[in-house]
Amino acid sequence: MKKVRAIFDNGGQTFDRYTVIFSDGEMIGASEHPFSPAGFGQHTGNLIDNYQRNAWGGRGTDRPTNKREINRWITVDIQNFKKSRNIGKLIKFEQLPEDVQKFVQQELTE
Repeated sequence: MKKVRAIFDNGGQTFDRYTVIFSDGEMIGASEHPFSPAGFGQHTGNLIDNYQRNAWGGRGTDRPTNKREINRWITVDIQNFKKSRNIGKLIKFEQLPEDVQKFVQQELTE
């Protein structure tokens, strides 16, 4: 079952304020009101695919299936995000606005 690995909040510096990373490497971005026509809420990629393309020109189709390897890559990326603060600071699920929590739960059940 997919789980939330990390949630980052950039404090409103960009419209897609929240970045959520899941245990399979998938990521979503969201504004404070992701279901609003004037809001933002969408899939933003996969950490492993991004790593393969950027690090060694991979197509993203050679994604490893070994859970240990997937977990290692995701952990490294989360640590790098925490150090660089490019996508904000790490927060807990309970700190998300209610609509963003619902958006994340929707992704977990799909």
